[in-house]
Parts: sequence; C-alpha cells; structure tokens
Amino acid sequence: MATLGPIAAGTVLPYRRQYYSETIVGSPSATPSHGPAGLVGREVANRHWLEALLKYGKEKSLGFLLYQNADRASLEATLAQHSPQEKVIRLGPLKNARFWLGRGSPRVVWEPQPPSSRWSWLRHQHARDKFAVCGITHALCSPTAISALRDFVMSPVEPYDRLVCTSSAVAATADAIISHWSELMNESAQTSSASRRSTLRLQTIPLGVDLDHHRPASSDDRVAARRHFGIADDANVVLFVGRLSHHSKSNPLPLMFACEQAQRITSKPITLVMAGWFANEAVRDAFVREAARVAPNVKVGFVDATKPNNRDRVWDLADVFVSLADSVQETFGLTIIEAMSRKLPVIASDWNGYRESVVDEETGFLIPTAMIRGIGSESIDEMMQGDITYDHFLARVGQGIWVDPHKVTQRLVALFRDDGLRRAMGDAGRRRVEAKFTWQNVIAATEELWNQQRMQISRYRQATDSAPSNELPVEADAPHQYPARFIDHRLANPTTEQLFSLYPSAWLDAETALCRGDQALGSLNDLFGSPLANHSGAARLPVAATQRLLDSLGSGTTARSNSIAALSVELSSDAQDSEQTSSMVAETAAWALKFDLLKLVDAVGPRSSSARRVRGVNQYSDDNRITFSTTCMGRLSQLKQTLPTLVAQPHSHVVVVDYSCPDGAGNWVRENFDTSQVTVVRVEGRTKFDRSEAKNAGILASPTDWVCLVDADVILAPDFADHLRDRMKRGLFLRSSSILEGTGGTFLAEKSSFVKAELHDCVYQGWGEEDDDLLDSLQFHGIRGDVYDDRWVTHLDHDDELRTQFHEWDDRRISHMINRLYRSAKWDMARMSQGVPPQRARKLLYATISEQVRRLVNENSDVDVVIDTGVMNWVPLSARCARQLVYRIKPDQSIYPGTYVKQNDIPGESA
Repeated sequence: MATLGPIAAGTVLPYRRQYYSETIVGSPSATPSHGPAGLVGREVANRHWLEALLKYGKEKSLGFLLYQNADRASLEATLAQHSPQEKVIRLGPLKNARFWLGRGSPRVVWEPQPPSSRWSWLRHQHARDKFAVCGITHALCSPTAISALRDFVMSPVEPYDRLVCTSSAVAATADAIISHWSELMNESAQTSSASRRSTLRLQTIPLGVDLDHHRPASSDDRVAARRHFGIADDANVVLFVGRLSHHSKSNPLPLMFACEQAQRITSKPITLVMAGWFANEAVRDAFVREAARVAPNVKVGFVDATKPNNRDRVWDLADVFVSLADSVQETFGLTIIEAMSRKLPVIASDWNGYRESVVDEETGFLIPTAMIRGIGSESIDEMMQGDITYDHFLARVGQGIWVDPHKVTQRLVALFRDDGLRRAMGDAGRRRVEAKFTWQNVIAATEELWNQQRMQISRYRQATDSAPSNELPVEADAPHQYPARFIDHRLANPTTEQLFSLYPSAWLDAETALCRGDQALGSLNDLFGSPLANHSGAARLPVAATQRLLDSLGSGTTARSNSIAALSVELSSDAQDSEQTSSMVAETAAWALKFDLLKLVDAVGPRSSSARRVRGVNQYSDDNRITFSTTCMGRLSQLKQTLPTLVAQPHSHVVVVDYSCPDGAGNWVRENFDTSQVTVVRVEGRTKFDRSEAKNAGILASPTDWVCLVDADVILAPDFADHLRDRMKRGLFLRSSSILEGTGGTFLAEKSSFVKAELHDCVYQGWGEEDDDLLDSLQFHGIRGDVYDDRWVTHLDHDDELRTQFHEWDDRRISHMINRLYRSAKWDMARMSQGVPPQRARKLLYATISEQVRRLVNENSDVDVVIDTGVMNWVPLSARCARQLVYRIKPDQSIYPGTYVKQNDIPGESA
C-alpha cells in the first residue's frame, strides 16, 4: 500500500499521470494536447514499463514524487493492480524533492523521457547531493526532445548520470546531440580556462513485451477473430498495427501496392487489415481513396485500435505482420516484438530499431531503405526556430525516405507460397523475444544500471570530495543561462545525416546513379494529386520541371541513368529553370525515388545490425591492433561456435588458453586455424578451473599492445574490433554498456594497464567476480573507463552445470556470495589503507569469509564476517583503537525465490 512520508528508496520516480496513462488524444478523458488523435506511443510504452517494474523489479522500495495532488489517484490505481504487497511504496509532493533526495544513501531519479535539467541544477545548487539522474529515449527528433537533451547536456552533468536508449540507432542520435552540444560548451570552457565538462553517458536497453498477453493465437482464437471482423477463413491476411499516419509513421502506398501485386502473383485473395487510429477524417478518406487506386483487388479494412478489445483481438486473425516505418519519429517499434511474440513472421523496413528486433531471413524480412545526404537539414533549423511545426518537419523529411516496394512484394509472395517458412519464422521470432525482449530482462537490466549508478556515486564522491569542483562555462548557476549564440545560430543544429546516421540501410550522395522507375505507386499526375504523396511541395520542383527531370532520363529502350548532381546541372542549364537550386533537384529526386518514379541503378540491401559509418582508408596501424584472448576448459563445443567470430575480427590476433582442457581444445585449434591467426597457450596439470590464472596466461601471451578478454561462450559481431577502435584511447579501458550476465567479462585495455593493475587476483576460487575485480583494480590504479555498445556481443545461453563443472561448489550462488563479499572487503581495505592488501593478507581474508559463508549455508543463521584492519594510537587519551570491518549476512529466501539473479550488492547490512 502506498503511503505518504519520507522517501528512503534508492530509486525515485517523479510521477505525472500523463507520463504513464494510456489515454486517447482527443477523447473527453484525455489531457489537453496539440498532438494528433489516437494513442500516444510513448505513454503506452511507459505504462507497460511501470507495470513491469512493479511486477518484476527486485527493489524492495520505490519512491514517487507527485507533480499534482490529482496524480495520486492515478498512481494508486496502478499500484493496487500491479504492485506486490511486500514492496514498500512512498509518495511525496514534488516540491519536497530537494529535502528527500538530499537525505541518506545515494539515489537515482528516473524519468520516462530524456532527463530534465531541473534535477542536475538542483543537485549542483545544493552541494551536489548524492543522487544520479537517469532517463530514457523515445523519439529524439522533436523540438521538445532535442531541447531537453541539449539543456541537460549544458547543465552540470555528473559522471554517474545516464540516458537509456532503446536501440543502437537512437543511441547514435542521442550521441550526435550530446557530442554536438558538449563540444560547443567545451569550446567555451577552453576559452575561459575552465575544465572540460562531463558528457551524458548512454546505455542501450530495449523495450519489452508481456509474453502471457502477447501469445500465439490458437485455432479457435483465429476462427473467432476472423468471424468478428468478417474475414474469410482461407484468406491470406496481412496485418499492420499502429498510428495510421502517412507522414509520421508509415506511408501506406508501398504496402498497398505489394499486397495487390502479391495477390496477382499467387492468385490467392489477400486481405490487408490496418489497425490503428487516424488523426482526422480527411486522413481516413485519403487512405480509403488511395487503397482503391493502388490496390483495387485487395480487401482493405481499417480497424479502430483505440478500442482495447479490437487492439487485442486483431492480432489473432493475421498470417503476416508488416510495418514499413519511414519516419524519423520511429525509434524502436514495439509492435514488431509484439508480433514476434505472437509467432507472426514480420516484414519490416530496415529502419533504425526495427533491424535490431527482426533478424533478416530468420524471424522475418527486412526491406531496404535509403536517404539522400543533406535532405531535411534545412527543415531541422526551421523547426527549431519555430518557422515550421514538428508535423511539417516529419512530413518533409519523410517524403525523402525510400522503402523498396518491389522487395515487399517479393517477401509477401515468399511467405504466402510457403506455409513452412511462415511457421519457422514465427517460431524463431517467439524464441528471439523470449531471449531478448521480455519485460523481466528489461527491468533486470534497468535495475542493474541503477545499482551501478548508486555505486558510482559513492566511488566518485570519495575521489572528488577533496578536489575543487569544475567551473561551469555559464554566467550563473541557474537553468538556461548559457551563451545565446549556441541557440540562435542556424549552424548550431546537427544535420539529418548526423542525427539519423544509423536509421536507413544506406545514405545516397549526389553521385548516386538513378534511372526511370516503374511508376508502381502511380503516375506523376497521380502522385501530385495524392494527399498521401505530396507534402512540402514548395521544397521541390513544380510538376512541369519534375516531368522534364523524368524525361531527361528517357524511357523504354532509350532509358538511361544519371546522377543527382548531373541532373541538377542539366536542369539548371535550361533558362526556364535557372533559378531552381540543386537542393530542390535533390529533394525532388528523393521524392521521386520514394514513389517509384525513379529507381536506383545499384541495389541496396538491408544493413547489418552492427551498421556503422565507413572507416577511413588509414584506419589500421600497429598501435591499434587487438589481441582477443579466450580460455577453454571443457567448453570446446562453445569455442567451435565463437572462435570463428574472433578470428574474423579485422586487424586482430587471437590467443586461446587451453587450461588442461579434457576436450583437447588446443589440438582442435591448431588443426583448424593457422598459427598466424591464433596462438595456443597450454596450462597443464590442472583439475580445477582457476579463471584468474587462465586469463592472466592469455594476457601475458598477447603479442599486441591492446588486449580484449572474451569468454568462450561469447559471440562477437563481425566488426566488433572496429567498434572498439572508434572509442579506444591510451590510458582507457572499455567495457560493455550494460553489465549483463555472460558478457560482462568482455572488456579491453592496454596490456601495460592490465600489468599495472596486477592482472586478475588469483585468490579467487569457484565462480564469479574475477572480471569485476580486475575492473575495480584498473580504476584503483588510475585507469579510466568508458563503454562500448552491448549490441556487439552475444552470449550463448547454457545451464549452471557448465559453469561449475570444474569448481568445488555445484551451486554457483555459494561461491558467488563468497567472492562478492571478498571483493567488497578487499576494496574497502584498499581504500582505507590507500593500497591493495598483499596476497598473504588477501588469502587470509578469503579463508575467513569462506568459513563464515559456509556456516550460513549449513546453519541458515545470521553470521558476521569480522575483519581486523589495524590499530590506531590515540595519543591525546593515551588509548588505542582497534579498527574492524563487519559484514552482517542475514538469510532471506525472498531475495532469490528459486532462481539465481545477479545483483550488485549482497542483501544485508554493513557496519
């Protein structure tokens, strides 16, 4: 039950009912809004996120700061339905935020949006109170979102603040905004002789899905749904769910065309069901009219998905789910994973977060997309200055985003001709969601991040309490008082290519070759007369000039290709068109490409999920060559899957440590790989797996300056090494952006840094903590850390038997508890004495902790681990003071109910 009172929780959520309430814009119950009618995607996602936090979160208590008194009723209704009884919930008014956030242990303030600078200024103005700020991205292209992120970056950011990004593509967008404004502010700091500022750090955590709610339809569900919506049992049904908006979500013409063509090719009736909501009746009328023009033989139905019953039932009638997003507002695509959870094969545009959900040709198909460089950059400036609205910006940029309509046809035909392919892709999609996109996984990753932030607050404050604070490059310590030139100057905004670098499959430039298209979506006159295809006409050539552009390429046997640059020169040479700019030609070419009046000469395919900017020709040198070091004892079956991904890394070498492997891992490696690619190091005569000794052997055998440690059950993305090179610097180590079980041991540092940190601590036994301990040691010895995106590493799932087969304890929780406690005590002692305890003292410490933990396991009673840390002579009182560290461990079966869950802190008390 929620109660009013002091908020002592480690995580505090400012709560406004509009953030988490799923309302219909335009309905009587909705909050006044200038947005389009229908559901608001971020509100839907936030509501599900909060419900999942209450259901699956491990934190025993949460605090909520209410904006208004009216917010309390909304929150209590959610808590009554979703919060377990044992969770302690405290509510308080937002006006008391300063009082509660400044008390007690470190806290995290979570916002369901890019974090507000109000929190960083509040912290700064009150002696940097012990709380971190954390927010999440949704769309990052609106003036509100860009300004919020800009304002936060320009406020007093601390190293432990974080922004959660739901996909790598939107992380790149956030990084572009953050880097842009940070560089401007740091330039100002340099001119005023101030120190460089911290930048907001990013973490990639996707959204999730409720597997129980989004479950595959039974045969009875399918029959009932089709009867309800009046669809024949034998029809091939294509489903789209989402906002029915041609300018801010997905232009429907490619999908309508593809359904018409697929029906003609397969000779089977197709029904296209579009479940969503229209902004107004004019948009509805346009969809109906264009469906009749482009897909006259396809039954196209529109379902009102603002009604919960429709929104749930419509999934059950589908054979294939299609979402061809072509808007920069789209960043993740929640309906994609909902469809996969329901075992529907997915056809999706190869567009930002979509490509991170759909595995091309495994869980569905990705349709190539493209943008032309420079298109829309001027409209960003106009939007940020208020000259055009956000909707006009989306429409103008969207008119230049190409989705290949012919590829959609091919993929629909393939799925409707092969029932087995549909089933296989549906099954694979469900498995992918279960592995990566459950709310349990999402909330665990989020709470892990919060735990890290709270730990980092303590460490950072200890390191900086005695250091002078950095001067901020501002006139005064108050929000929004920063140099006005950064806001008013047109060049202050990033370009479309900077903001959306990882959104399309490909970026096209002025030399891209184009030729006449097939007019699949209609003639030039059809498209100029279509309300779904003729936004922002003032930015493009008029109809007559556009026709001359098309005519210049010829048709039939006289057809030819030309580049955008050449077309611009050709049109400008005409006296009638002398005033037309090259930018208008480029905008027109992008529009004509989108609607199939033009087509690409060279094919574009889906981008890899590890898509990135092309590196320069001088990208490699001896200084940035990397050695990947892995170990094997009884893991040969996994090594056979992962070693090829290590060997394939560009400009790299591999060391494999055969740690007395009973499977003969070293022999297998030498039989299958050349010594120029892989070095084998053998450690003989071992019966127990000492992970520290094994990993140290690999580090010391490295022939390069840089070493990346990788476990035998970790698969690397094809260009993982290049992603590391983008971020690695001398005196810096890199680790994953999220510390997920299985991949947390994949990190990179200079070999000399590992040696300086005294390598892995060989006192550890059994399973757990060795890698985290080495990272602690790197930081203790003055080596700074940064992160790489966790999307580039994948863990092969396996049971605990593999983890513990060469350890003393079968239950890894026991050794993990010992090792976690040892690690905590070791570094507490190191900080107290300003030096790492010698190995003899560490062995004694480990033995003491092991004995007490074994007693806890055997007796199920409270135990105290007491560690003497020396004697202090108090001369004024003629006395001596014995110092001790006491770690009190209390059994609590509710902490880990039946399963092992990784935590940053062992539940208990310390004194």
